Amino acid sequence: MTFLQTLSTLIGWTYFAVWSISFYPQIYENWRLKNVNGLSVDYVGLNITGYICLCIYSTAGYLDKSLDVGTIHNEDLAFAYHGLFCTLIIIGQMIFYPLGDNKLSKFIIVILVILWTLTPIYFLLTQTFDVIDVSVNYNAYRIIGYDKLLISFIKYIPQVYWNYKRKKTIGWNIWVSLLDITGGILSVIQTIMDQFIYDDNNEINPVKFALGLLTIGFDSILIFQHYFLYPPKKDTQVMDYVTMKDNGLDDI
Repeated sequence: MTFLQTLSTLIGWTYFAVWSISFYPQIYENWRLKNVNGLSVDYVGLNITGYICLCIYSTAGYLDKSLDVGTIHNEDLAFAYHGLFCTLIIIGQMIFYPLGDNKLSKFIIVILVILWTLTPIYFLLTQTFDVIDVSVNYNAYRIIGYDKLLISFIKYIPQVYWNYKRKKTIGWNIWVSLLDITGGILSVIQTIMDQFIYDDNNEINPVKFALGLLTIGFDSILIFQHYFLYPPKKDTQVMDYVTMKDNGLDDI
């Protein structure tokens, strides 16, 4: 293994660790407040679909190099399944903890229905039964990866809007964004490094690269909201927490 390959592996497992850890502050926040009103249901609904897509895309690319979905590292595969696992935990919290006025919007429901309907049909026509012949750039697994990209682009918007609507970020743990943006930067660096390591024009993982850029962009907005637009005040946080306890934990 060359020095660049070793460095790439180190960066890869570091991004995996940072991105994986980024799930737990929100899980802890939900448990601490015994309330999930600060976390957008739309965000979680999109997230579970996105990680299912990422697991399928990463597993297929890892097991079958001929699918040409780009380089899939061990840590990419581990992150996809770990992300799915953590999102399932958050969904469990949403079942048991009060949601308040937080609910899945009709717009997101329409998007999810379209994705869960059209993607399987496309997979059956192009991959299973080979009824439609498509180029490698539009094979079924790449489309599933593009679904993840679309979801990642959309999923941050509800949380940004939810913070804007409430004019506060209480209930959204800022460490999620801080760790997330760090993992995004490392993921992009690793993807760029792969271009120098592997002498193959098809080695780039377009979904992973784009996901890293999207993460950096939207987390920057969330961080800006938290520290500059709606900076949390200690007294306000304490009062909100006491109010939630006195009112069934549903007043955020």
